[in-house]
Amino acid sequence: MLSALIRALLMPCDALVSEIVALRRELAVLKCGVPRGTIRTRDCLWCVALLACALRLAGSLYPLFSAYDIRLNVGRLLGLLGGILVDTNESFEFRGGTAIYPAGPYLALVPGLLLGLAPAPLVQAGIALLDGLSVLATGLLARRLGLAPRAALIATLVAAIVPIGLTSLYYGHTAQIFGQALMPPLALALLRAYQRNRWRDWLAA
Repeated sequence: MLSALIRALLMPCDALVSEIVALRRELAVLKCGVPRGTIRTRDCLWCVALLACALRLAGSLYPLFSAYDIRLNVGRLLGLLGGILVDTNESFEFRGGTAIYPAGPYLALVPGLLLGLAPAPLVQAGIALLDGLSVLATGLLARRLGLAPRAALIATLVAAIVPIGLTSLYYGHTAQIFGQALMPPLALALLRAYQRNRWRDWLAA
């Protein structure tokens, strides 16, 4: 049951990977008549995503920068290593009410500890990288929905520079960043399920 649950949770990411694989196939057949405008658009989407990652990493790893909630995030990461899978805390956003923080985002960051990274920069760099890569999924979703290449590029640029996303990085809102980063892959998974109309795809999405 656990393996089935993990597969279901990874299906949105699988949809994103499928889109990237399709993109690479298009690049591989460039000499076989693929329009050069399409290839340039795909390259631009990749460039915007990489620039978004570089921008976020530069700010997050700046020596004098420390996310507002970095102490809480590091504590939850270390607590996860100690076996705490569900963490609760009083949140001022809910007028002092109890908020539940899932372990998923921190579980995704744990492998970085094997590389010898300190917890604080690991958390900040991890969420920055994820937030930057998510703009690629936004562009892929726009293209899958039938938008023009220029419209998809504009959507990717907007996702890369929208201030509210950078504000989440400033505060270190890991749950929000992971959630919003998974929305475009989830939309791709739902769209693929709609197009294929198979119950397994719907269940996974």
